[in-house]
Amino acid sequence: MKLHERIRYEPITERKPLKLPDDARVVVWTIVTVEVWDPSGPLPRQVLSAPGGQRWQPDVPNWCWSEYGARVGYWRMKKILDEFGIKATLCINAAVCDHYPQIVASAREADWEFMGHNLVQKPMHLMEDERQAIHDT
Repeated sequence: MKLHERIRYEPITERKPLKLPDDARVVVWTIVTVEVWDPSGPLPRQVLSAPGGQRWQPDVPNWCWSEYGARVGYWRMKKILDEFGIKATLCINAAVCDHYPQIVASAREADWEFMGHNLVQKPMHLMEDERQAIHDT
């Protein structure tokens, strides 16, 4: 099925107004992402540019940003979301379940929704076997 066959075209000028609960005017979808990155390969994103313009492997400085998020950042965000009674969606690689089980358990206890993407964080468009990646995940 082609994408344009899945989503019917409907210009905003012909749509009925969207009615939100309690007459709210804005919807916010809170997504907290936790990823497992393999530092032995090229990382999908660089927060810190490589010294001398050369990408190093392992890319420890950029890998550390991910580790900081799992060790500190997630827990700070979780505390604030809990204080305001906000249920988020936890967007994770499947490997997060093994690497950071406390994060998964805390999100489950808080009745968060889960969104999965890949086994570990890497460029999806470079995968050789998409079906195998989905199966592994």
